[in-house]
Amino acid sequence: MIRLIAAYQRYLAAYPYTTTCIQTGCMTMFGDIIAQQMIERRKLKDHDFKRTLRLSCIGLLFLGPVLTTWYRILDSTYVGTGALAAFQKTATDQIFFAPCVIGAIFTLNEILAGNGIASVKEKIKSNYFDTLKTNYKIWPLAQIITFGLIPLQHRVMFVNAVAIVWNSYLSLQINKNVQSTKNMSHDADPV
Repeated sequence: MIRLIAAYQRYLAAYPYTTTCIQTGCMTMFGDIIAQQMIERRKLKDHDFKRTLRLSCIGLLFLGPVLTTWYRILDSTYVGTGALAAFQKTATDQIFFAPCVIGAIFTLNEILAGNGIASVKEKIKSNYFDTLKTNYKIWPLAQIITFGLIPLQHRVMFVNAVAIVWNSYLSLQINKNVQSTKNMSHDADPV
């Protein structure tokens, strides 16, 4: 385990952007696997691997780069490590960043699933505000810890650790209507 941590530290120091992007892709993948296998209690044969791949790509290609850049912007905007700087970063994150990123994730998931703009609008209309409210129950405390105690180079890793639970919830929310539609089509009597 110590070797693994040391290797991670080396890669993080040498390739911070790439390392955090890969890490975020893996954590979103784990979040979806947990959602499907432990919460939805799907059998392995019923696991939606396209959904897992879709969320992994969102983590790797969108969330990883965006989070890495966002934390650097916050650190350059609010200089310092005290309570005031942590509060300012958290407030900015939760007021501006969280609502936009949640909407972007809903949008990307629908588009990558092959659904159109009407589906994006419906998904946001039906699930976005509940998701945002749940965000506000989890992330402000996590971000105060992130910005107040965690060094910049380890913030994405810490947030990704917290996000395993969040990613499971988010996976359920962004796929909620897709699930009920699929279940209804399987339950329908053949004509």
